Order: sequence, then structure tokens, then C-alpha cells
Amino acid sequence: MVKFISKIHIKNVEIQKLVDENKSDLNSKLHDFEIELSKKRELFDEEQKGKLVSIEEMDSEIKQKEESRKRACRTY
Repeated sequence: MVKFISKIHIKNVEIQKLVDENKSDLNSKLHDFEIELSKKRELFDEEQKGKLVSIEEMDSEIKQKEESRKRACRTY
């Protein structure tokens, strides 16, 4: 009976080691994923800011052209 309990204990310890190793691997992968996601998020934000600047520049150009046309129409 003692041998049986000892074997069960050994198996439980082995299983716990495997579980701990898997948790460690998963935590490492999760950490790597979070770093990659953060980098992609920063890149995305920078791209969106660049696009916003381009849109604002185009909007400004359009407004300038509209004002020029309005002034040109007033002189006629």
C-alpha cells in the first residue's frame, strides 16, 4: 500500500512539473505576444497619425482653393 501511495505521489509530482513547465512556456509566449502586439499598436497609431496629417493638409489646401475661387468670383 505504501508503494502504491508513493507511486501516486511521484506521478502527481511529475504531472505538477509538467503543468508548471507548460504554464511557464505559455507565460513566456503570452509575454512575447503582448510585446509584439504593443509594437504593432504603436506602428498602427503612427500610421493613423500620418494619415490624419495628410488629410488635414488636403483639407487645408481645399479650403485655400475655395477661398481663392470665392475671391476670384467677387472680382468679376
